[in-house]
Amino acid sequence: MLKFFIKDSGSGIPKEMIDDIFKSFNKYEDASQSFVPGIGLGLTISKKMVNVLGGEIWVDSVVGQGSVFSFIIPFYSTKSKKSN
Repeated sequence: MLKFFIKDSGSGIPKEMIDDIFKSFNKYEDASQSFVPGIGLGLTISKKMVNVLGGEIWVDSVVGQGSVFSFIIPFYSTKSKKSN
């Protein structure tokens, strides 16, 4: 398995919003942010791609401290044989 972590130092995401951020056209904006660019598809697309590859994606977040987005995907090693 390959495991990836993406960490930010943003405002964090409240626990009650975590499931919603992976839904289409959902964005989390808090009162301290006047404008957050995007249309709310990035995490939806990321989740679908990770799922297609047989993996999982999740987020751990603390309001006021930031978030860590993580995903794992299977990795299969193949050994190539030299042909004579």
